[in-house]
Amino acid sequence: MSVTAYAPMGNAGRTWKSADEPIIFDEPVLKEISKAKGKSITQVVLRFHLQRNLVVIPKSVTPSRIKENFDVFSFSLTDEEMEKIWSLNKNLRFYSKPIAKDHKYYAFHDEY
Repeated sequence: MSVTAYAPMGNAGRTWKSADEPIIFDEPVLKEISKAKGKSITQVVLRFHLQRNLVVIPKSVTPSRIKENFDVFSFSLTDEEMEKIWSLNKNLRFYSKPIAKDHKYYAFHDEY
């Protein structure tokens, strides 16, 4: 069984986004690591998830972004960089599908 990082960038353009949600592209830690690696913030976040052995499914229809999304195997994050990214955790879930909360197999009743 594999765990999937669905919408690993948080999908800031979704219609139900609240105004106070953090935007990962504004995080100084990610900007710092991105600059040091010569990679985009998207690539750093995808690499973070891959190093955690998660399956990532970034959405894009733009050919240049699709190519960029695949260019995450030419570098790795150090343990220190991984810890810095972990420290950004805010215990948020953007796709909890509350419409299905009464279904017997609803996966998001547990705290995270």
